[in-house]
Amino acid sequence: MNSTDDIQNVDDIPRNLVTVIYGPEGVGKTILAASLGDNNLIVATERSNVSLSNFPELTAKTRILKLKRFDRFTKLIAQIFNGEVVCDHLIIDTFPALCDMKLSEQLKTVQFNRKHPDVNSLEDYQLLREHMKAPIKQLVGLDISVTFIAHERIPEPEGYSRGDRLTRPNVPFRVFQLVNGYTNLTAYMHKVKKDKEYVRALRTESTESHVAKTHIPMGPIVSDTKFIETIRNWKGI
Repeated sequence: MNSTDDIQNVDDIPRNLVTVIYGPEGVGKTILAASLGDNNLIVATERSNVSLSNFPELTAKTRILKLKRFDRFTKLIAQIFNGEVVCDHLIIDTFPALCDMKLSEQLKTVQFNRKHPDVNSLEDYQLLREHMKAPIKQLVGLDISVTFIAHERIPEPEGYSRGDRLTRPNVPFRVFQLVNGYTNLTAYMHKVKKDKEYVRALRTESTESHVAKTHIPMGPIVSDTKFIETIRNWKGI
């Protein structure tokens, strides 16, 4: 699959949709993601909080694989490619935790930053991006849809004063750049007030304060039900 920079129009988007859904914790990102496929496989990290028990219609079409080691993730990609594991939609919940697994593994073999032993060095994150290149490319190249779930990263006050004013997925920046090159839909999920009640909504167009994008026609802010309906109609399911 080529980077979305090569996509000229909607008809050029492969049917194996690559999506990033991010937002506050507990807003319903996993439930939304599970509504986008008919044979879902959730890769759940130890920090995931996956609960589909209140949604029997989603439970019936969703399997959960609990992940504790990064090498199990790379093995899963190979199993899907070889037809040993069958699904039409793979959900990574959460993507930042998966990166942390790889970073932790990486730091066992790479010298840690001695000046600041409590903070990973810039070189660590550059290396993380290089280590993530191959599995991400293999993942998005599978003949299935993929959804990356992440919490939001709100700019810190000191970063805001330096011009960092974008809320984006809480993923190491260089890895997010890598993934964003393949995604054709990045949506910020949040709650908005409507008729004195709060309802779920997704922002699909970037603003001065949020990262988002879509190559599928839909409004700049849509309800969760409209978001699901638009994607399922586009995929023909």
